[in-house]
Amino acid sequence: MLPVLALGLAVLTACGASEGSAGGERACTMIGAMPGISLDVAPRPDVAGAEVTACWGADCRSWRPDLHRATAAEPQGCTGTGPDDSCSARVVETGGCRPA
Repeated sequence: MLPVLALGLAVLTACGASEGSAGGERACTMIGAMPGISLDVAPRPDVAGAEVTACWGADCRSWRPDLHRATAAEPQGCTGTGPDDSCSARVVETGGCRPA
């Protein structure tokens, strides 16, 4: 019982940590989020590349990301609405581009 209690306390303590606190933990609402900049290019036949410029204060940097076909999950339905039921999805190309 003690190990379960210790694990529960550790999880609660981690969720209470805020961004920028000692140790540099991320807030719990950002768990699973990728740090950095995201780029989506809408479907256009004339787009072969992109140049991104990002600035923080007076410091700006530019780069040309490698673009690849963008995909999205397309829902395929669920077997029911209960907690033991399952849902499925398939990956389809959107026609747009994303950096690798």
